[in-house]
Amino acid sequence: MRNIAKITLTLILSALLVLSLASCQSSDGSGQAAQIVAVQPQGQESVQDVPPAPAPAAPAEKPEAPAPAPAEIPVEMAVEYRGYELAIESYDGYTDVTYPAGIVTDDDIASFMAAESAKYGDSVSGVTYSVSGNTLTLGYPEGVGAADRRALCAAFITDVIDTVNALYSSATADSVKVTHSYDGYSLSITIEDGEALLEYPDFLTSAEVEGFFGAVNLEYGDTLGGVFYEIVGPGQVSLTYPESVGFAEANGFVAILVTTLIAYAGL
Repeated sequence: MRNIAKITLTLILSALLVLSLASCQSSDGSGQAAQIVAVQPQGQESVQDVPPAPAPAAPAEKPEAPAPAPAEIPVEMAVEYRGYELAIESYDGYTDVTYPAGIVTDDDIASFMAAESAKYGDSVSGVTYSVSGNTLTLGYPEGVGAADRRALCAAFITDVIDTVNALYSSATADSVKVTHSYDGYSLSITIEDGEALLEYPDFLTSAEVEGFFGAVNLEYGDTLGGVFYEIVGPGQVSLTYPESVGFAEANGFVAILVTTLIAYAGL
């Protein structure tokens, strides 16, 4: 069992983005020039030769098409809570949130967004939303980086969980599973009171996992005293922390850990 440092976890793996360069092949013309023959009319000794037609110009080569811009890798998160799932895809300038169809109404969305506006005030000025089917689209200024968008999505999930808990109280603490996806790879963490289970692709070795947590220790120092990790099986790490740490803090912690992991892997 190892001490981590900084209750600001960040997890997710990632894989490298592969680009294809498109190039245009230039084509050559293949038509033959028609030959013009001078006819010798009767009664005249000669007729001035008609000059040959000029050879057709070679077709101009098509300019090579510019290389396509790298495709944007979205911030992808999903949360499973009380048997329902919320999926988030966030791009530069907007975020799509897909929620259970037939359960959440447009009035529910309007009430939730009004509460978000009241909670965050001027910090969300300029943010718009629209609903299509069971997808909520949030629009915001372009240029917000992926790390900030991941933190914003984590805060959004926390607010959704708080809203559900306020509407439908539960006598027992329900675990929340949050999955972070990056370029085809996924990392999930199931959060409960005082503990969490991190599940990651099992091709990562124990040495690589230990190296990452060692880097987190060096970066955050003693600020994560009381948080421990243990590799409990292929692709699984158990995290323990004080029960006083609530879901909101643990969830934000995980979002930061994921962002740190992407940077650590050099992706």
